[in-house]
Amino acid sequence: MHCPKTRGKGEFAFGVITLFVCLFAYCSSLITYRISFVIFALSIMLMIALAVRSGRVMSFDLRAIVPLLPWGAVAVMAAIGFVLGGGYDLSATIALVSVVVISYFAVENPNWILPAVKVFIGVLLIFALATIACYVAPQLYTGFIKPTFYSNVPMAMDYRSGLASHYSHNGTFCTIGLILASSMSFYGSESSSAKRFYGILALIFFIALVLTTKRAHLLCGIFAIGFVYLLSGNSHKYLKAIGVTVLMLLAVAILAPLVPGVEATIERLNSTFSSGTSFEDNVNNRTFLWNYALNGLSQAPLFGHGWTSYCYRWPDGFTITYMAHNELLNLLYETGFFGTALVLAGCLTSFVLTFTTISRVVEGQQKAFLRLSLCIQVFFLSYAFTSGALFTTIPNLITYFFAIAITCSLRWNSISRQKAA
Repeated sequence: MHCPKTRGKGEFAFGVITLFVCLFAYCSSLITYRISFVIFALSIMLMIALAVRSGRVMSFDLRAIVPLLPWGAVAVMAAIGFVLGGGYDLSATIALVSVVVISYFAVENPNWILPAVKVFIGVLLIFALATIACYVAPQLYTGFIKPTFYSNVPMAMDYRSGLASHYSHNGTFCTIGLILASSMSFYGSESSSAKRFYGILALIFFIALVLTTKRAHLLCGIFAIGFVYLLSGNSHKYLKAIGVTVLMLLAVAILAPLVPGVEATIERLNSTFSSGTSFEDNVNNRTFLWNYALNGLSQAPLFGHGWTSYCYRWPDGFTITYMAHNELLNLLYETGFFGTALVLAGCLTSFVLTFTTISRVVEGQQKAFLRLSLCIQVFFLSYAFTSGALFTTIPNLITYFFAIAITCSLRWNSISRQKAA
């Protein structure tokens, strides 16, 4: 069956909306948070206007937005919990409520997906190229990026953080770019030359990710890509997976002694699995954060302390951490067993329905987008529920709901076609 192009009416408008969302999600530290919030508000208004103008939003099929129903409840819970619990991060709370709204209005038209994916890749590619450029020419960072954008940000250090304010953020950006580009290369229904182009972009993102020295992002990103690929229907997928793995290992073995940035990542990975490295060193003393979360849960087990209320002051009396570095423990502290169950229900519903929608659709490009969605979900769930954060970190939150919106939109499209047939 020939797959029709997803380009259509309003493609330019969808691209502009996505660009605004990306500027808010990834570039707020470069353009200031105030400007980024104004841009984000414009994206919401534009999305709502397009949805209302189409007329389809007034006759939605409730079955198509099933993945969003738990998230609507989570958004309400977060807003109430933030107010009652005196949360510390208003911007993350507003972002959560807003992305649920955007996801709802994005469902009514699947034509936004392809331009959105391209814009996401384009914006994130800037961070990857900057990382590589700053590694090759360190004076670009010390002479321009650091004094221009991050003169008062101690965690913005060198090529590892690149254009981001922290090397962890940069690792996230490069991982997302790697997932998007590799998914378009593996599953996209475009021409062979387009697939090769996305493959080259994936390689750029991978190199930049390695240079950030972020172990969790590298391991979780590779796991997500491999997991979804092995579940796909691609021919000779196991042989291809083995071949790609062997080539990657050979490339790393050759580059490690030649490129110090690659060697630094290998050393961090070796230390992670080394018997001579203590568990506390491997997790960067995060057991303090985890124990604090568990103690807080015992004080308010049912409903928690309130959305974004987690706040741990380190023994030095000055350093403060606003997340538990484990999303499950963070949720338990802030929302208790009730709120955590609600969030996990949303995650599970979105994950399972992405699987079922993949089997429902027949068009190649739509299957590609759904596998891309699944890959993003696997990455963030594996990363956030082990050592990171999801719902209180804006770039992670927005990208995760970008994936969920893809599932909702294509599910709606599939149901609508079946009803019309």
